Amino acid sequence: FITCVGIAAERPTKYVDEGACPFECCTYREWTVKKPTTLLTTPDEQSKPIGVVRTGEKVDGLTGFVATIEPGLIEVLRPHASKVSNRTYNPKDLVWVYTNLGEGFFRVWFQGQMYEEEAFFFVHGLGGWDQCVEEKTCWGQRKRPPKAVWWVKVKSKSGVVGWSNKPEHFGNKDACG
Repeated sequence: FITCVGIAAERPTKYVDEGACPFECCTYREWTVKKPTTLLTTPDEQSKPIGVVRTGEKVDGLTGFVATIEPGLIEVLRPHASKVSNRTYNPKDLVWVYTNLGEGFFRVWFQGQMYEEEAFFFVHGLGGWDQCVEEKTCWGQRKRPPKAVWWVKVKSKSGVVGWSNKPEHFGNKDACG
């Protein structure tokens, strides 16, 4: 994987978003283990297990990253001047989507740059919000979602520090509720 910063001639096919917590109000803090989870020495499914945390235990969510294996894609449907990124899009432009930042915001790549953009229509419902496409109220249409893995680094109360790609096994990640 690569971490992309600044301007690049070609969009990254894979991308690591260090420190990402991929939804609104997502936070690294004390989490509760919801399912028994094996912790690994490195963020790699083939790495050595270092310990197991059990249901009901508390762990410290230290950090994480989202590794995008295949970016998502937005096709621009109508001219749009973004107030979020100060970018202008034209019909048929392609915007590549990497990390969900929550509340309709994403880390995207367009014209050689990686930045944050608002695209609420991209995730509304399971298939994107097709109604806004039909009503011509959204600037783009989701062509495909990104394929990504969220790796989290946690520390057990016994001091074991390890990685998991099963963030759904941990609760209390949402600072809003």
